[in-house]
Amino acid sequence: MKKSTKGRKKMQNDPKLEKEMKELIKGVEAMTKLSESMYRGTGKKVVYRHGYIDENGEYRSCAYIRSESGNKMSEKLRQARKKNTERLITKTKEKAAERKEKLQEVLEEKKSDSGQTDRQEQKELGSGLDLHI
Repeated sequence: MKKSTKGRKKMQNDPKLEKEMKELIKGVEAMTKLSESMYRGTGKKVVYRHGYIDENGEYRSCAYIRSESGNKMSEKLRQARKKNTERLITKTKEKAAERKEKLQEVLEEKKSDSGQTDRQEQKELGSGLDLHI
């Protein structure tokens, strides 16, 4: 509290400092109005805004701004994404089923071929053996 009363006393005693602070406050108000109109023009809503001038004469501010149009657009995009995802899932399922069928055919061919090749390999290996007792 002591700092704020000292600041007020300085402004009361120093007309130059008082004039600077009034100009700073006018500039802050103008910038606030400008930024809020820009937000409204782009479909955003200022939920909370707070600004102040500290004891050193510096302007500080914080705000919470929400995009109203962004939420509506994202709903449309969500629906489009959902449709695209469903299409992709059905295509993937169809391709997986086709691949599974082809793989089954290949496995069956290999089983029938492998039985014949195993017997041929065994005959070839056995023919090369020379047994001596």
